[in-house]
Amino acid sequence: MIWLPARSNCTNKNALNMKYGNFYDLESLTLLNRHEGCACSIKECDVEKVNRLISRMREDRERVSLPTAGDVVTYTTRGGDYYPQAHIERGDDREVHICLLPQTPFCHENEKCTGYNTEGGPWVITGPELLLPDGIRSKQFRMWGHTGRHRNGAVLFHTFRQGMEIHGTRSSVRKVHHKRMDEIHHRVSAGY
Repeated sequence: MIWLPARSNCTNKNALNMKYGNFYDLESLTLLNRHEGCACSIKECDVEKVNRLISRMREDRERVSLPTAGDVVTYTTRGGDYYPQAHIERGDDREVHICLLPQTPFCHENEKCTGYNTEGGPWVITGPELLLPDGIRSKQFRMWGHTGRHRNGAVLFHTFRQGMEIHGTRSSVRKVHHKRMDEIHHRVSAGY
């Protein structure tokens, strides 16, 4: 079943809640989001979606032994710059895309696995063999709630992810520069 980030009717399905392990209940998710501007509108379907995403993240992590999208990376550059909460956006057995200073990642369900959308930077691409396991760490994510994509539509949640460590001293780590399309458009229209 694919959950689309759009409006839906919210129904409490007890069998569904048991399937995903009741990681959050309505009260705990509302309490966590009280400062996010959406706590008053969180419904049971948002709780079901968060719990399903957490369950799916765990399944994704257990399925492969490589660094997985959503994992946390402690990254230290050759110059000694330290990034304790870098985020793996995506990866495979050849390369891993890491955002060194991510904002809280949004996550969603794809057909095959959990997908992530992260803003921030800088970005690096490296081989998965350079990442070393570094314990389990808490990480926060966002997803679009039942009210859809708008200013206060995001729901914050926490889960535990595999920690990874990398030191940027190897030549196979390369930095990637990303420009947002609205920044490029602004510079072109402003005559830069």
